[in-house]
Amino acid sequence: MYYARVVEERFIKWTDQAKARIAKAEILLAEVVEVLTAPDDQRYDHWRGGEMVIVVAMASTGRVISVTCTRTDESPVFYVQRAKVLGPLDRAEWERRMS
Repeated sequence: MYYARVVEERFIKWTDQAKARIAKAEILLAEVVEVLTAPDDQRYDHWRGGEMVIVVAMASTGRVISVTCTRTDESPVFYVQRAKVLGPLDRAEWERRMS
């Protein structure tokens, strides 16, 4: 785990494997950080149970990116698993939710 940042009360970390997946998706690590630290009114958090959250926000590059993070139990530590740039349909849905 090479990166940790507090997002609200959560700690976000990622491994070399996650960084490789993000690079393969042609997303900059800085974009992932921007998504995870976006203000509440510019970010959509979609929880799946208590162990997974998908965070969606616009990076300064203008791309809307989703970042999937997981944790075990009730730990405050989340691990970035992957990130992807939203396509037109998903982006339209994000824009609808943010308005």
